[in-house]
Amino acid sequence: MSKLIVGLTAGLLFGTLASEASHRSPGLYTIYGAGNLSCGTYAEQSRGTQLSWILGFVSGVGSQAFLEETDRAAIEAWIRHYCHMYPLQTVAAASTSLVVTLAQRQGDRR
Repeated sequence: MSKLIVGLTAGLLFGTLASEASHRSPGLYTIYGAGNLSCGTYAEQSRGTQLSWILGFVSGVGSQAFLEETDRAAIEAWIRHYCHMYPLQTVAAASTSLVVTLAQRQGDRR
């Protein structure tokens, strides 16, 4: 399971530096939609669509890995803080960092 998280993290953190409509990480997958937006854009725009993308991403990973349970408000606050600290990163990178944190916290409780 940890290999899934590490692979996912590496793919998103190193493969989502572009801010175009979609981006293919070599040998991995394409990220569509709001995941390609910069955190700076996330902070300035209405977050409805982006938050929906983030919640879907976290839910999708959560269906394949053990993540600490949380709620929408906590996810939104965590992403907002991350994007404030790293405005040049993408929403996908922020979401991946959140997933890694939730997986680590869940692992600490086992």
